[in-house]
Amino acid sequence: MIRDDDIPLRNPSVEAHRVTGGAVLHDLERDQIFAVTALAREVWEHCDGNTPLRKIDRTISDRANVPSPTSPDGLRQVVSHLSDQDLLFIHSLDPVADGDTAVGRGERTDGPETTTLNVVFGAHRVNVKTTAPRLERAVRRLFHGLIDGETDAETIDVLTAEEAGDEFSVRSPQAHPAEARPLTAAVQRLKRTVLLRFMEARRDLIWLHAGATARNGTAVLVAGPSGGGKSTTIAGLCRSGWTHVSDDLTPYDPDTGRIVPLPVTIAYRQSGEKQSLAEEPSGLPKTHVDLESGRLQDAPVRPAAVVFPTFEAGRPAEVEEQAAPEAAVSLVESCQNARRHRGEAVQELSRLAGRVPSFRLRHNGQTDIEALLAPVLG
Repeated sequence: MIRDDDIPLRNPSVEAHRVTGGAVLHDLERDQIFAVTALAREVWEHCDGNTPLRKIDRTISDRANVPSPTSPDGLRQVVSHLSDQDLLFIHSLDPVADGDTAVGRGERTDGPETTTLNVVFGAHRVNVKTTAPRLERAVRRLFHGLIDGETDAETIDVLTAEEAGDEFSVRSPQAHPAEARPLTAAVQRLKRTVLLRFMEARRDLIWLHAGATARNGTAVLVAGPSGGGKSTTIAGLCRSGWTHVSDDLTPYDPDTGRIVPLPVTIAYRQSGEKQSLAEEPSGLPKTHVDLESGRLQDAPVRPAAVVFPTFEAGRPAEVEEQAAPEAAVSLVESCQNARRHRGEAVQELSRLAGRVPSFRLRHNGQTDIEALLAPVLG
């Protein structure tokens, strides 16, 4: 049952196209379109994940050019219809305990045991609510560079993380019942969901399966398939004084030719003395690199080089220049939303590959990556 205090959130996969008398809503994920009235369009546009239905009703009622619901039941009926079609999602506002205050860089707003963390990327945020201290610590560490306690960013999803014994579940208003998982798996699911929401919110960007690090006003883009050593390369450069820009997923703005910072905490696989050099890095536990905020890039930066790392056990480490056409193909293969951009992604990434030098880095798990790259990166 929908209540006046419920908070609706637009489906981030849906785009609205205004037409006379209403709108066409296009769900890009399902590739479906829906015709809605002017009132439904107005209601949908106000569902920002922060505003309760009661306030939306007052706001719409004050607009003379939009038909207003004749009663609160009328508004709930419109919202219920949009929700049934998965065009928006509903979450309930938990009662606020007296005296709740912000803690650290998160916010305690829903009671003495619930923490809400704002994970922010530009003008958008995903709220993560949890009563589980262990998961809260893991999320704070993972999104250290993106958590903001005070922000006017638009809410694009609200994730609720709960603990059940030794397992954890992460659910979203638009998701099916959440599956309980061990802590590491639950955090990975949460990470994927948050990053997917940011990708949906910023479809204008080209999203690459890549990391990046910066120095002296320019960046090195580190791209390639999983297991090649992208995060290992980023970690090595950051330990040598470079600034962290992104790890594993990198947004590239084709309009400016710059990388937009998304400094998720670096997590890489490091060989130990007891590990065989023949063992693939994907089988090793991950090490996290905790950096102070001053070591995190906070402004878009233009790439000056592209590196494609490859892990090859037992072979000598080396760096060799890669031809621009091959680099362009590798970049396109790393693009996570090429279908969205159609031929534009190929065109823009080909331009990037033609504008900056690219290098193939072969390493074996015992390589001093920064020293190996220093001659070509300057």
